[in-house]
Amino acid sequence: MNEKIYRNFAQVLLKVGGNLKPGEILMINASPRDYLFVREITKVAYQMGAKYVKTDFFDDSANVLRCQYSEEEYLDFYPQWLSNYLGDSARDNVCILSLANPNPDQNAGLDPERVIRMERAELTGKVPFAKARSDGHVSWVKTCVPCPEWAQKVYPELEPDQALNKLWEDMIKIVRLDAPDPVQAWVDHKNNIRAKKEALNRLNLTKLFFHGPGTDLEIGLVDNGTWVGGYDINEKDQSEYIPNIPTEEIFYVPHKYKINGTVTATLPLNYHGTIIRDFHMVVKDGRVMEYHAKEGLHALKNILETDSGSCYFGEIALVTVQSPIYQIGRVFYDTLLDENAVCHIALGNAPAGVVAGGTQMNAEQRDKIGINVSKLHVDFMIGSDQMDVDGLTRDNQRIPIMRGGDWVIS
Repeated sequence: MNEKIYRNFAQVLLKVGGNLKPGEILMINASPRDYLFVREITKVAYQMGAKYVKTDFFDDSANVLRCQYSEEEYLDFYPQWLSNYLGDSARDNVCILSLANPNPDQNAGLDPERVIRMERAELTGKVPFAKARSDGHVSWVKTCVPCPEWAQKVYPELEPDQALNKLWEDMIKIVRLDAPDPVQAWVDHKNNIRAKKEALNRLNLTKLFFHGPGTDLEIGLVDNGTWVGGYDINEKDQSEYIPNIPTEEIFYVPHKYKINGTVTATLPLNYHGTIIRDFHMVVKDGRVMEYHAKEGLHALKNILETDSGSCYFGEIALVTVQSPIYQIGRVFYDTLLDENAVCHIALGNAPAGVVAGGTQMNAEQRDKIGINVSKLHVDFMIGSDQMDVDGLTRDNQRIPIMRGGDWVIS
C-alpha cells in the first residue's frame, strides 16, 4: 500500500481515533507484516507530541501452533507477569491502537476444546486490562488492516493479489480515506452520529421492539442512561476518542433481565477464528434459554458458558443499512466491520458508562440496576433491509425508529 494511504490512515487513527495528546504514551498492537504501517503511525505519533511509542508485534499463527502442539496441562496457563503488564499499561495515561489482520478460517481443523481452554485462560488473564477499559480509563482504538487470508475469504472468486487490492479499495472507502481531507471527514461523521444520538435521547425510550425474519424481540432499556455512538469518553480527562474505526453505530445498554423473544443472526460471526453461521436464540427475562447454529455450535456454546454474565446481553446498537459497509454488499467475516453494517446486539459485558456514574459502580451495584457484567463482550448482527424497529416512550407511545433497516426519525 502506498505511503499516502498509510499516512492518511495513521492520522485518522491518532487524531480522531485515539485523540492522542502531547505527553501521552502510545501502545501499538500489530502483526509483523504491517511493520511499514506501524512505522508511519509511530512517525505521526511523535510528530503529534507523544512521550513514548511502544509496539507489541504479535503473530496469530502462534496461537494455532500452541493449540496444535502444546502440552495438555499448559493450555489453561496465562502468565501473571503478562496480565500485570496489560493492567499496568492501561493505568498509565496510555492510548492503545490495535491493528487486526482478520483470518476467519484461522481455527479451521483445530480441536475446539483446546481452543476454548486457551481462550478462557486469555480472558481471565486480561481481566485487569478489561476492568480499566470498562472503567473508561483507556483510549483504546481498534481497526483492521487487509491481509491475504482475509481478502481471499471476502473475495474467493478473485486471484489472491486481486482480492487483496479489492479489499484495500473497500477499506479506503469504509474508513473514508478517499475523502479530500480524511480527518475532517471523520470529524463530520462523528458530528452526524452525535445529532442522531441526541434525537434518540430526546425520545426518552424505555423499550425497543425488533421485528424481522427470524427475530421478534422486546428489549427493555436501563433507566437514566444516554445513547452513545460516534465516540467514547476517557473518564480521566473527559476527552473524546473513537474506539472503533470504522464506526456507524449508536448504542444503548439493555436491561439485563428485561429482554424476551427470539433473535436470529443475519450475518456470520467470526469468533476468534471460528465461524458461527445461521444461528438463533430464544431469550426469556434476559437470559439465553435455547440456542441453535448450523455451523460453529461449539464456539457459540463456549461464548454462552464463559461465565455467569455471558448468557445475558450487554448492548443493543442501531445501524442504518445506508452505512458504507452495508452498501458494499459483502460479508467481511470480521465483527468490527460487519457490526457497522447493520443493527446488532451483544452478549456479555455492558458499557457501564452509558449510565451516569456507572463506571464507578461495582459488579453488584451494576447488576441491581440491570447492567450486565461479564469477562467477554461479543457482538452479532441482527439487522437487514427487512428489519423494523419501534420504540416505547416513557409516556407509553410506540413510535417507529427504523423501517426496512433505515432511519425514520430525524
